Amino acid sequence: MDMKINNIQQGKIDQLKKDRDVEEKAKSAHHTKAGKVKKPATEVSRTSRMVSRAKVAAEALSDIREERIAQVKQRMAEGYYDSPEVQEELAAKIAEHLKQIKDN
Repeated sequence: MDMKINNIQQGKIDQLKKDRDVEEKAKSAHHTKAGKVKKPATEVSRTSRMVSRAKVAAEALSDIREERIAQVKQRMAEGYYDSPEVQEELAAKIAEHLKQIKDN
């Protein structure tokens, strides 16, 4: 009799574990009829906010870069970069930037 109870209890425990696993999978992802995994609404919302923030940041950067490009073009036209001191400083900055890229 004790053996039957243990077998029945173990069977129930195994079923409960399976049910828990299924519930956890359902919480982390929803499946569409086509079998594709669909992100929960909170995840989509979070991703949407991140994309929106990235877009705003990218738009802000594009304005800054255009201004900087105009400034560099003006300096080139004026001969600013022909100076040996400026060329040495620019070469040092490029070398430092390349070193940082290599180290990362």
